[in-house]
Amino acid sequence: MLKVNNEISRLRKVLLHSPNNELSVLNDFNKNTFLFDDIPDLSIAKNEHQVFSNILKEHNVEVVYLLDLMKEVLDKNNIKDSFIKDYLSRQNCLDEKIYQELIAIKDNKELILKTMSGIDGKLKAMPDLYFTRDPFTIIGKGIVFHNMHNDARKSERIYGEYINKYHPDFNGPTYLLNSDEYVEGGDVLLLDDGILAIGISERTTYKGAKALSEKLISDGIISKSLLIEIPSKRSCMHLDTVFNRVDINTFVIYQEILENYKLLLIDSNGLKEINHSLKEELSLLLKIENINLLICDDSNEQWNDACNTLCIGPGEIIVYDDNLKMNELYKKAGIKIYPIPAKELIKGRGGPHCMSMPVLRD
Repeated sequence: MLKVNNEISRLRKVLLHSPNNELSVLNDFNKNTFLFDDIPDLSIAKNEHQVFSNILKEHNVEVVYLLDLMKEVLDKNNIKDSFIKDYLSRQNCLDEKIYQELIAIKDNKELILKTMSGIDGKLKAMPDLYFTRDPFTIIGKGIVFHNMHNDARKSERIYGEYINKYHPDFNGPTYLLNSDEYVEGGDVLLLDDGILAIGISERTTYKGAKALSEKLISDGIISKSLLIEIPSKRSCMHLDTVFNRVDINTFVIYQEILENYKLLLIDSNGLKEINHSLKEELSLLLKIENINLLICDDSNEQWNDACNTLCIGPGEIIVYDDNLKMNELYKKAGIKIYPIPAKELIKGRGGPHCMSMPVLRD
C-alpha cells in the first residue's frame, strides 16, 4: 500500500538503500563526477546507515530496502532478460559480451549489485543510490518518476520502475515527465494533503517544476503547487537542503534562502507570482496562523545538512549528530531529535531526508 500526503505524519514504512559496493568505484579522479566531495569509508558508511535504519525500526517504522525489493521482483517474475536489456539500453551499452556476463549471473541479488556497481569503462556505477529520495517520489497513492539532472544519476530510477510495476506492495499510478523536464525528489516537498512545494534549483528546472505541477493538478492528485526558486548552486542543491517541515506549524530554513527566493503558485486557475513572504504564504496554504521558522544561520552546518531532516512524526526528527547549534535550536523549539553519526555518509552531500523515501504515512 502506498500513501504519503505530507512530510510530518507518523511514518509507517520507508524505502532505504544501504551503501554497498557501488561506493568502491569512487576515487580522487571521479568523485566530483559522481557528486561526492570525498571518498567515504564503505564499512563505516554502512555502519552509520545501519544506525539510521535501527532508529526507524525502534520507532515502529517498517524499513524496506531497494535491493531486497528488486531481488523479489526478479525472483518472482520471468523478467531477468528484459531487465538486463533495459538496463544496458539506459547505459547506452550494446556490448554483447557484457550482456552475456550479466545473464550468466545466477543469483539475482548478485546481478542487481553488479548493475549498481557497474563495470569499469563500460557501465556507470550508481554510488548516489543511498539517496533514495531523488529518483522518485510517492505523492498520495501514486509515484512520480523523476528525470535526474546529472548523467551520473540518470539510470537510478530503473529499480523503482521495476518495483512499482512488478512488486505487489507497490503498483501505484505513475507520473512521468518529458525527457527535457528535470525534477529531482529532493526538490519535492509535500506540504500537506493536496499541496506541494517544488524547488527550482541547481537540479530542478522551472520547466520541469511547472510541468509536474500542472500534470498532478490536472489529474486531481494535488490542488496547489508552490514553486520556490532558490539559488542555483551546490550548497543549495535541493529544496530539502535548505527548507523542511519539522512539525505541524514549524519549518526549518537556511538564512540565505530568506534573503534570496522567489515564489510562484500554480493551481487550477494557472500560474501567478506571489509577492508576500514565504511565511505568509505557508500560513495561507496550510491555514495555520502561527507559522514558526527555525533559522539555520551557520553555513557550515547547513552544508552538513542541518536543515535536511526526516520527520518520523510531528515534532520528531532524525538529524545528523555533528550539527550541534542547529540540534540545540530544534530542542529549544520543542522538537524531539534523534541524532545519527554521518562522518562518511555526509561525503555524498545529503541528510536523513535525502536518504529516505517514505512509502506510508498516517
